[in-house]
Amino acid sequence: VKSEIRSLQKRHSLYFTDETFENLLLHTLLMIRRIKMKQPITISPEEIDAVKKKKEFQWTFACLKRLEAVFAIRFPEEEAVYLTLHILGGKVRYPFGKEGENGLENPLLPKVVEYLIRRVSELKMMDFREDRVLINGLKIHLNTVLNRLSYDLSVSNPMLNDIKKMYPYLFHIVIDVLEDINQTFSLSIPEEEAAYLTLHFQAAIERFSYGKDKHKKAIIVCHMGIGMSQLLRTKIERKFYQIAVMDCIAKADLADYTARHEDIDLVISTVSLEDLSIPHIVV
Repeated sequence: VKSEIRSLQKRHSLYFTDETFENLLLHTLLMIRRIKMKQPITISPEEIDAVKKKKEFQWTFACLKRLEAVFAIRFPEEEAVYLTLHILGGKVRYPFGKEGENGLENPLLPKVVEYLIRRVSELKMMDFREDRVLINGLKIHLNTVLNRLSYDLSVSNPMLNDIKKMYPYLFHIVIDVLEDINQTFSLSIPEEEAAYLTLHFQAAIERFSYGKDKHKKAIIVCHMGIGMSQLLRTKIERKFYQIAVMDCIAKADLADYTARHEDIDLVISTVSLEDLSIPHIVV
């Protein structure tokens, strides 16, 4: 199952976070168990018809077809739809320059991102409109949010209370702007997402004080979403001016990345790493 999900990512240029990859793996294994116990999921015909029109359904269906021979089962259409919904609502990260390559952009995304950046800029009295790292990060994150809302997929944020305490003023600005966005675009973006968005803006604020003279090249291996990765990146570069963080990647991509980038001096990770010759530290 793990191999098939990795193949799905490579085949269609999908870049799941480690968290989303593990969730998809778990949902697929639970799906196999449900089918073997003859307890398949039930999804409305209307929702099935809507999801079947998406190319992601065809990708998922083909992936499950290859697993049928392995587990000697047949995946019902409803289960393929169910897994497709989780792919559409999954958190993704993109390598630099790859943003939006797979064409999964929600039609509301440009308007929501523009509104959010403009209003937070006004309320915070800082101009975020030229920060490409922020813009790309918000596009990736909010595209996932809008897809989740479209299919009633819930989200949890174990850092919600911590973020409220650490960045109360910025969090309330984001909450106020999201209330306007929800009303303007008939959405219901929850405070869990407001907390994640707060991390994006906090990282942007801290980038203003970056030093330009960097000597050591580092990468960050982070199992969480792009917001936390970027915040960790800015905090490291702010505190250690001699370190230039080249990229934020998933653990699964580490071996391939270091093989292609032999000039990396240091790996900073939020998860334990095995068999790595490059100097590394877990934070």
